[in-house]
Formats: sequence, C-alpha cells, structure tokens
Amino acid sequence: MFAILVSAANVALGFLLRSVVAKFFLYFALYFFVTEAVSFLQSSGVLPSAASLAGAFGAIGNDVWYFLDLCAFSYGSAAAGVGLCDAFHHPATADHWVTRWRSMRIAA
Repeated sequence: MFAILVSAANVALGFLLRSVVAKFFLYFALYFFVTEAVSFLQSSGVLPSAASLAGAFGAIGNDVWYFLDLCAFSYGSAAAGVGLCDAFHHPATADHWVTRWRSMRIAA
C-alpha cells in the first residue's frame, strides 16, 4: 500500500515539476525578453513613432481603404490583443483568426 502512495506522489510531483514549474519559468523568461526587447527597440529608434504611423495611414489612398474596410481591418487590428476568452465574440477577421491561432498555441 505504501508503494502505491509513493508512486502516486511521484507521478504528481513529476507532473508539477515538468509542466507547471517549467511553463512558469518559460513564460517568465519570454515575458522578460519581450519587455526588454521592446524597450531596447524603442530607445534605438527601430520602432515607429505615433506621428510616423499617423502619417503612413494618412497616405493610404481611398481605393486601398475600401478593401481594408471590406476586410474589417480597423476592427480586426483593434481586437488583435484580445485574450483567449474574449476572442470568440469577435467577427471572423484576419487579425482575429491569427490572434486565436496564437492563443491556442500558447495555451497548449
């Protein structure tokens, strides 16, 4: 009987160490890397500023905006940061499907 309890504890401890703790450290390392990389890219001037983005979107012609509105680009780009639970309530735009695919890969 004692061997069965030790075996069950070993399985539970192995699950915790392999999945929970390992994913915690992996996601913490990814979070730290992304935050530091974004701050480095902002300080080095690689990422565009708000003024340059406004100028770029202002230079888009009406014919291109027609197709962007047809594909619901403005709604889809606003929903790109939506979490996994809220992603199912948005219409099927291209950004929505990409976000949903990424969320499913992270959650797996």
